[in-house]
Amino acid sequence: MAYTFLPVRTVNYFSPSPPYLAGMGLWGLGDYAADMAAYNKAYSAWKTNHLLWENEKHYYEKKLTAYNSTVTTLTSAYRSAVDAYTRDKAAWDKEYTAYQNAISSYNTQYAIIKRSNTDKSLIIARSYGLTLPQSYWDRGACLTQAEHDNYARLCQTVKGLMGTGLGSADPNCGYKLLPVCAFPAKPTLRAQPQPPARPVLPASPTLRAEPRPPVAPIAPPRPITTVTTTSSGGGGGSPASTPTLDTNSSTVPEETPQDDQRRGMIMNGLIIVAVLGGGYLVYRTLKKPKAQAA
Repeated sequence: MAYTFLPVRTVNYFSPSPPYLAGMGLWGLGDYAADMAAYNKAYSAWKTNHLLWENEKHYYEKKLTAYNSTVTTLTSAYRSAVDAYTRDKAAWDKEYTAYQNAISSYNTQYAIIKRSNTDKSLIIARSYGLTLPQSYWDRGACLTQAEHDNYARLCQTVKGLMGTGLGSADPNCGYKLLPVCAFPAKPTLRAQPQPPARPVLPASPTLRAEPRPPVAPIAPPRPITTVTTTSSGGGGGSPASTPTLDTNSSTVPEETPQDDQRRGMIMNGLIIVAVLGGGYLVYRTLKKPKAQAA
């Protein structure tokens, strides 16, 4: 006689949705209770942290208002300075063009006057034996008015018999005859305007990210029970009613001692069946070779 052993049935004894094994006594409920305790602790810490963050946000908004006002002021002043620089630069460009024309005319006049002074100075220097320094020629071959007046004061002449002037060899008299500088005024140009420097903005205030609340654990589903009622009459009994289960409820289902006893009996029955089945398989395995040997 052959026996066929089927696997131990686990359907309806284990929860189909991990992580909680709600069908195995208090195992699943114990995990859920531990997770709920951890969640409540994390939620309390989050509330304290969030209150602190709200206070930080209040001061952050005040700092941000002041920062924006400062940035607006500095930016507005910089734009005004840039506009003023643009206008001034345009005026300077026109002044530079006029200066180039004026300096060209000045250089021409200066060269003509300097050449005339040079020719006159060479004649006087040879006549009086004067040695003129290089700086004299570099500045236009002429004396300043103060230098001329000083040489005129120092010049001494010697008068001859009966009032006849016999001339003088005094070099100061020769210096007195040198030309006085009379150049036209040299054109000038003011310094080129420079663009304004960009303002240095203060560091913007910062605010840490808003702390997020912890996620509450999902309660294990309640065990589904079927209640069948029969009537004493012929066929007018009410159909079996199955109460619906709110799987989103966060409350832990209450368990009675009868539920614990029933689960314990089921688990014990499963263990006994598994042990007997395993023992029988061992017995059949050992008995077969003996029968074949007989």
